[in-house]
Amino acid sequence: MVTLGRLCSDNTCLELRLVDEGTQWCQCWLLTENLAPRFLGADSTKVILSRLLDGLAGAIPRPGSEWLGREVFWILSLAEAHHVLYVAREGADTLLLWQDAGTGTEAVSVMRLSPAQREEWVSTINSLNIAN
Repeated sequence: MVTLGRLCSDNTCLELRLVDEGTQWCQCWLLTENLAPRFLGADSTKVILSRLLDGLAGAIPRPGSEWLGREVFWILSLAEAHHVLYVAREGADTLLLWQDAGTGTEAVSVMRLSPAQREEWVSTINSLNIAN
């Protein structure tokens, strides 16, 4: 297993781990200070990266839905551990909200990205050169 990269907010990182180079199967892990790593699920590297880019760029089909008191837009549903990623905007910030589809309506994590952090994520994803 190879770590492709880490995409971090202030206190949480999304780590992408390539499981199989042939199939480009990639696992997503949530790394939060003082907590055990949480396996979010997996999909092809291209799907994960392209959907993250779409969500960060705002290229998401409308309308959104209401969740946790805000308008959110679906980005990605992962296989294996079945976590779902939504994006929302709050002022200039981008919020990435992770939900465990198997346990209900609470957010597992809310990652807040400043505009600078969002641009850093986009740059990192583009540098992986798989999403294109």
